[in-house]
Amino acid sequence: MEITTYSSIWFRDKSIPVIRARDLANSHTFSLATPVIDTKALKAREQYPKAWEILMNQVQLFKIGSEIFCRDGSELHPLSDKPFLERLLVDGIDFKSGDKDITMPQKFADLMLAKPPKEIPEVDFVAQFPVVTQSGHILSKGCKEGVLCLYGGPPLVVPEKPTEEEAKAALLLIADEFMGELPFDPPYHRNRAIAALLQSFVRPVINGATPLYMFTAPKGGTGKSLLAKCIAQILSGDDGHEVDFEKSKREREEEVVTALNESAVAIIIDNVDKPIKWAFLDKLLTSQVHRPRQKYTHRTKTLQNQALWMLTANAPKVFEDTARRTIEIHMDAKMENPRDRQGFKHNLETWVPEHRKELLEACITVVAYWVSLGGPIYDVP
Repeated sequence: MEITTYSSIWFRDKSIPVIRARDLANSHTFSLATPVIDTKALKAREQYPKAWEILMNQVQLFKIGSEIFCRDGSELHPLSDKPFLERLLVDGIDFKSGDKDITMPQKFADLMLAKPPKEIPEVDFVAQFPVVTQSGHILSKGCKEGVLCLYGGPPLVVPEKPTEEEAKAALLLIADEFMGELPFDPPYHRNRAIAALLQSFVRPVINGATPLYMFTAPKGGTGKSLLAKCIAQILSGDDGHEVDFEKSKREREEEVVTALNESAVAIIIDNVDKPIKWAFLDKLLTSQVHRPRQKYTHRTKTLQNQALWMLTANAPKVFEDTARRTIEIHMDAKMENPRDRQGFKHNLETWVPEHRKELLEACITVVAYWVSLGGPIYDVP
């Protein structure tokens, strides 16, 4: 069998991962014996554990909530995607009945998926960047203590034990170079924005729910959406998963379920121009998991809720249940037309993506210094 290597996973037909390059990583093409399942020699109840054993030797599998995923570099593919699982099995296993080649038995994938092995690692948090685990270890790759790091960008250079001077320099990059020209009002709300950015790096050590960060301003063009999307860009390399508050409640809930199912790092409810009262959101902000109703996923499912939640609005009216779960980050350019401002040092829309590596290094340096101090808790405005 000819197998060609692509990225971190091998492909038989260049589209579906089959075998991960481990001991043979220095070559490009190999002839390997395909694992066999003999339906004549093995009873039905013995075939499914055998298939799982083969699959786990070929690809990396993780259980997130009630779903099993296959890792492909920095992405995860759900095995509940039946065509995907069937292709994995057909490409990775030769099915036989004695000496005779046969097609994969009907419903084999469904019956196999109904009995997953306990050996599949369970993951509580998926990160696109290095994070702190419960033991204080900064995880930059792989899976440890229920945390899976999928960071696939350029190598990050971070001191193992940052000094106070190194931590201050890192914080200055975040506070001044990144956020320094944003009109926080009062000024200490910049600290809250920094907390929103750093929260995801320490999320695995937070036992409980986290707040909604609400970016507000009296007028549009102040930089609310820009800041929220820049934070998402640093964390995930994109603008985050947006939820449209103008849609119906049902459509919004479906968007949230999609985001959680994809292990979204940042969820942004952008440009809200109506009173903020959404019981579904209030419930999510007090829970680390979400169990969507069957009509959304066709079956009961447990989804991890570890995302950074952000909302932007101009002078919003916020109902009490949501307000109690919210940290406001207010900005005010104190001018009639905030969009008319000029002379910025950086165009953040382009500067942040271009400097994501340095910003990630700065965030991790600050967090690593905090860890070296024992993870103290401070009272801040």
